[in-house]
Amino acid sequence: MPEKHILLETRRRLYELLQEYPGLHMRELSRRCDIPIGNLKYHVDYLLKNEVLVEVEEGDKKRLYVKDKKMGATERRVLGVLRNEISRGLIIFILLNPGAEYSLIKDNFDLKPSKLSYYLKKLIDKGIIERIAKGRSNNYKVLDPDLIAGVIITYRPTFRDRLADLFVEAWSGDE
Repeated sequence: MPEKHILLETRRRLYELLQEYPGLHMRELSRRCDIPIGNLKYHVDYLLKNEVLVEVEEGDKKRLYVKDKKMGATERRVLGVLRNEISRGLIIFILLNPGAEYSLIKDNFDLKPSKLSYYLKKLIDKGIIERIAKGRSNNYKVLDPDLIAGVIITYRPTFRDRLADLFVEAWSGDE
């Protein structure tokens, strides 16, 4: 039971914020709670040690989640990827355009080709999308569209842009 571990106001604020916005990293949590990183680290370490929070490493960032039975490891991994705005945009575009060619993706994003390739490779490596070679072109599709769409729909209010809202409207319109 986390109750005895969140008696302090700071820890309770962290717990409640991570319940509302799962998958935040330390810097974002520090900004939203207005707590210096050193103080935040102390409280987060306490909550991790007492198994109130779970930490998931994602590259050079560690994302934090409230430890509960509702969110599994796969959902945490997907949500962590979706927290990145560029990754989220690419995933949503590919969800709405299954089998999209690289050139179509490039034409719809204001990214240099090297940066776009970097993000697409990252999404492939994380098992979110796959590349399908067709002749001289590469096409992309989301590996588990229902899972990804479900995570976007469930956590839509936690994203700070309209992209998730537009996705939900488009995805719902297809059914």
